[in-house]
Amino acid sequence: MVGYNFESSPYFDKSLTFQIHFFLICYSFRPLLCFKLKNNIMKNLKIAALALFATATTAVTAQDLKTEEVPAKVRTSFTTAHTNVQDIEWEKKGDHFKVEFESNKMDHDIWYDAEGNVVKSKMEITESELPAAVVSAVKKAYADYKIDSVEVLEMNGAKTYEVEIEKGWLKERKLIIDASGKVISDMED
Repeated sequence: MVGYNFESSPYFDKSLTFQIHFFLICYSFRPLLCFKLKNNIMKNLKIAALALFATATTAVTAQDLKTEEVPAKVRTSFTTAHTNVQDIEWEKKGDHFKVEFESNKMDHDIWYDAEGNVVKSKMEITESELPAAVVSAVKKAYADYKIDSVEVLEMNGAKTYEVEIEKGWLKERKLIIDASGKVISDMED
């Protein structure tokens, strides 16, 4: 077998030879490679576990309901207060029943307790429905911005306004302002 040319053999595979050489090189550098691979694998496992946990938590805390699955007291409270609404969707979140619906082309969310009492509500409103103090606070802080959308959140008898403003295509901010015009939160969106 002296002088036999393995490369001319039908059993010779250059890719296999490359794989063997690659394995031998990697094996000699395995402490360094394993450390990096181990860190990357652990990082990816942590991210996957977090994503799985977040999905499972959402599935447990929010459950879509058919209308007939909502307690009668809650349904009665809703239908008595809100007529002529569209796109009604019910959800159970913890101990509360949340209904999302449209009225006059504006989005509304209302949370009820099991007895049919309103816990909190959030509704989309127009700029013209904002209290003067809120409009003044926005114009004072961001005179060159335009109001894009407005929602009012009512909870425990207090109202706050979430005002999204924009300047051109790239600058957007989200302001949370109370009814007196005090800015509670100001974040770049």
